[in-house]
Amino acid sequence: MWSGPIESNDDDHLWNRFTAVVAPPSPSPKATSAAAEEDGQEQYICALERALLQRKKQNETLESKRQLKRQMKQQVEAPDDVTTQRKEGSTSGSERDRLVLELQQSHAECQTHEKKLIALRDRVEELQAANKTLSEDEREARSRAVDQKLYDLEARLTTSEADKVVAHQDAERLQRDLDALEGVLHQFQVESKDQKERPLRKNERF
Repeated sequence: MWSGPIESNDDDHLWNRFTAVVAPPSPSPKATSAAAEEDGQEQYICALERALLQRKKQNETLESKRQLKRQMKQQVEAPDDVTTQRKEGSTSGSERDRLVLELQQSHAECQTHEKKLIALRDRVEELQAANKTLSEDEREARSRAVDQKLYDLEARLTTSEADKVVAHQDAERLQRDLDALEGVLHQFQVESKDQKERPLRKNERF
């Protein structure tokens, strides 16, 4: 059974899903995002080139399978009747025309994607040029922002260390108070025991 159109439709469906997934991100209006956009465009170009190469290989594989199927079909059937041969010749001709049309469509798609690649490369070059021409003021502003953030972090660290010292001193003071309280409690227990035993000792004397 002929399965060429089904395979072609599956390939087109997969190709459409792929191009939808790897569609390039919308360009950012800010100059500071030029580097991020450039990376996104580069990744998209690489992915599109791989997809284009895979598409060409799929077309070659599809054509090889179709030729093999035609050969196997001719070898298996081997018609002896002239009428059958004429019918098969007509069928083969229409099939050949369909294959030629499909190949032409595939080549047209490849050319379209190649044009997209060229446009994307031009866009990447523009982004690279924009990234190189960023003003020194913007770079200095970013540097000052980083320095300020570092200063704030160091200040927070110093405050945390001071709080740690105070907490340690409080812990030592509480430990001393606890030790003193335990001493008082122990003395109280000794005196209480002595008071309870004192009447007993008096009775033993008499």
